[in-house]
Amino acid sequence: MDPALTIEAMRVAAVAMRSGVGPCTARAIQTAQDALDAVKAECLGDMAQTRSYETDGASSLGMWAGNELCLGANDASAW
Repeated sequence: MDPALTIEAMRVAAVAMRSGVGPCTARAIQTAQDALDAVKAECLGDMAQTRSYETDGASSLGMWAGNELCLGANDASAW
């Protein structure tokens, strides 16, 4: 997992937010959010393989995601 692209997307979004609101800012924020979502999905995939959610007392990744990430039942059950 190379964080460079995600970090760059967040940096661009931060610069855009400092310069005001508008279409460019909204696009930059969406790009950063998409990059973070991709990294989160990769992280959750790794957690599913290693069952590391069990260290927090969860019996499934879906339960862990619901409790720790405040995901709704539909989103949490996807994991």
